[in-house]
Amino acid sequence: MTERELLESIAGEIKSLKNEFKDDIKALKDKFEEKMVLLESRLSEHGKILIALRHASEIHHAKLDNLEIELAKLSGDQKEAFQALADMYGQHEFEITKLKRKPI
Repeated sequence: MTERELLESIAGEIKSLKNEFKDDIKALKDKFEEKMVLLESRLSEHGKILIALRHASEIHHAKLDNLEIELAKLSGDQKEAFQALADMYGQHEFEITKLKRKPI
């Protein structure tokens, strides 16, 4: 085999390897793009789930705040009612004492 034939043989092998590398790189690129599409889809879905969870949390927080306000109102109403009963009881005690002192 002459030097020229050897060089042509080596050049052919290099071209063959170059084509194999191109095919392998293309296959890896295609796999990578498929995985990226899948990851982007999952990321989008997770983003939507997070938005829905944040919204649900805000609604829950608003309802809890509303319950706290209602509880405060009821507590105030209860204190007012208790005070009214205490005043009424005091008035009745006064009336009973007054009636006991009254001669029959």
